[in-house]
Amino acid sequence: MLGPELLNMTVRPTPIFLEGTASLRIDQPGPRELGLSNFQIVKGLVSIDRGQLFINLAGVAQPLLAPDLFRRYAGQSIFFRVQLTPDGATILRPVPAAAATPAPPTTAAATLATTQLSGTPATILKQLMNPDSIRAMPPSLAAAFAGMGLILSPAMSIEAQIARARELLVRGGVLQLPAVESGAREAALPSLLMRLLGFGTDQATKERARGLLAEIDNRQDRAAAALRSDVINADILAWLNGAPVELNLQRGPRGNPPGSPKWIINFYTQFAENSDVWLRVEHAPANRMSIDAWFTDSTVFTRARDSRAELFAEVAEFGLQLEHFAVFNQARDNLTEPLSATSVSRLGDRLDSSV
Repeated sequence: MLGPELLNMTVRPTPIFLEGTASLRIDQPGPRELGLSNFQIVKGLVSIDRGQLFINLAGVAQPLLAPDLFRRYAGQSIFFRVQLTPDGATILRPVPAAAATPAPPTTAAATLATTQLSGTPATILKQLMNPDSIRAMPPSLAAAFAGMGLILSPAMSIEAQIARARELLVRGGVLQLPAVESGAREAALPSLLMRLLGFGTDQATKERARGLLAEIDNRQDRAAAALRSDVINADILAWLNGAPVELNLQRGPRGNPPGSPKWIINFYTQFAENSDVWLRVEHAPANRMSIDAWFTDSTVFTRARDSRAELFAEVAEFGLQLEHFAVFNQARDNLTEPLSATSVSRLGDRLDSSV
């Protein structure tokens, strides 16, 4: 039986539905605190204590409060695949028991590949886009990977920036935008990963490609399931300005009659080693916008803090009003309540849904 002190330590995940499968989303604590990593398969035991359902994950001290959807599994074990989202949440998606028992590595190369698959999808993409990795590919494929990235610059016109943003979404391989030319789809990450698996490259590179393809497939499933409920929730991985970029786009149902629902965009990239950047952009009706930004590099933090006037001017060029802007000199996934922030009183609006 769980005592009061242990009950206070329980994690309260949010049930979500992916292709009809009851999955769990954990916003706090983060994956580091739980000891979970991306793509990991973890075993959970469903139990009942004083009428309350719990899931006890192997290697995780805190039990999870389980929704009633899992009551039929009481007393049974379930395997979950861990998926980390750009906004710092952890998704636990049930998988068949067979998928939870991978064949043990039989060679040193296979062991190395398994080790190198640890980390976020952005980290794995960075490994694939490493110059040494690209040089090891056949010339035609190396050229395709080298040309997969996009450049986005404030010096570009607004129209060009919007077109480039649409192309970025397509190259992530999760969203289908019919107005974007087919060339962008041919350069989409899933297409290149499939081609990579067809060549005789090293085992470590193939394992990275397989891992990313599985992750993109899961993201497509989640996006499709959300669209069936008139909701947009898409996680996109792409290569922008020479670095991996994680985007999460969220929009609630439009309602009946149709309205103007709020959009939320979560963004992550890494400028350099130990220089991570997270953005949370919110766009509300009447073109009102708010931005929160997290920087681990104090130099970049200072530059962002001191560039408020330029940011407001650039946002205004898109016809938006910036209501709120705050920057934090720390990693986003370590935050509960930000302790040190530079905030500007409410000023404006969010990203236009056309972007």
